[in-house]
Amino acid sequence: MNNKSVLIFGATGNMGGAAARALLARGWQVRAVSRSPQSEKAQALTSCRLIWMTAPRWKQPLMG
Repeated sequence: MNNKSVLIFGATGNMGGAAARALLARGWQVRAVSRSPQSEKAQALTSCRLIWMTAPRWKQPLMG
């Protein structure tokens, strides 16, 4: 069993999602930050043992 863990930002996007799935397939413990862990894309990854962490402070744009 692999004891490595990682935190991914952007896991519901193309690159972040691909990275999350690849690491999960290799036995990593994957945590991801999302503004909406209830979204359809997030739920698809949840079924793959990914652990979501919410980021409520980032609901507003960081700039502008």
